[in-house]
Amino acid sequence: MKSRILRLLVALVAIALLGGVAPSVVSAKSPTICKEYIRNGNYREQKTPGCISRSKYAQKYLAQQKLMQSKRLSKDIELTLSLPDIRVRQITGVSLSTNKRVQTTHSGQQSSIGWLGYGTTSTQISIDYTKIKYELAYKTRGLSLISKWESWIDSLSLGYGLVISGEGSATVSGIEYLSTTVSGTTMHIALGWEFWNVFEFLLGYRQEGATFKDFSYGGTSLSEPIKIDQNLGLIGLGLSF
Repeated sequence: MKSRILRLLVALVAIALLGGVAPSVVSAKSPTICKEYIRNGNYREQKTPGCISRSKYAQKYLAQQKLMQSKRLSKDIELTLSLPDIRVRQITGVSLSTNKRVQTTHSGQQSSIGWLGYGTTSTQISIDYTKIKYELAYKTRGLSLISKWESWIDSLSLGYGLVISGEGSATVSGIEYLSTTVSGTTMHIALGWEFWNVFEFLLGYRQEGATFKDFSYGGTSLSEPIKIDQNLGLIGLGLSF
């Protein structure tokens, strides 16, 4: 009798110290799958409290997988539909020649979407020789490949273009011979640095080659065409969106 009373006192003291009977903790994670047993050659599920059948668990798992796939697909679509970089540039060219008889003025504009750019330029050249003076002007169109970098530069542009039109005059002994027949090609490279993710500063190099021929005045023509090969240093400003 005394031992029973002693056990009861110990139990009461333990309950008082622990603040009552502690409830059983149920995991908030995946529910327990019901156990299976074989009866008459068929699998049957043994129902226990809180368990879930394998078929319902499989349906729940497939639903979660479809939800995750739809979320990944929506993210991929967002990345695909994101707009590429849009750039607008204004560039000025300075002749690198030390020949004082040749004076060059060069300017150009370029716009680009993503990695592809399109631009136009205009060049005016004045050449003052002893017996003949040339005034030449031509325009070019070109395409550029623009690559974004994450090193000491922010962008690299490589371009190629063609001379599309031009006008030239050659003055000999006070007679001005005119020409609109011109052809040529251009190549350039430019490095870009961005500031505040909006403004862009450009430095580059450009080669231009143009040939004017068929200078004429009345029924008289000059037999010799003139070919221009020049190197230009480029400097420019742009906006990046």
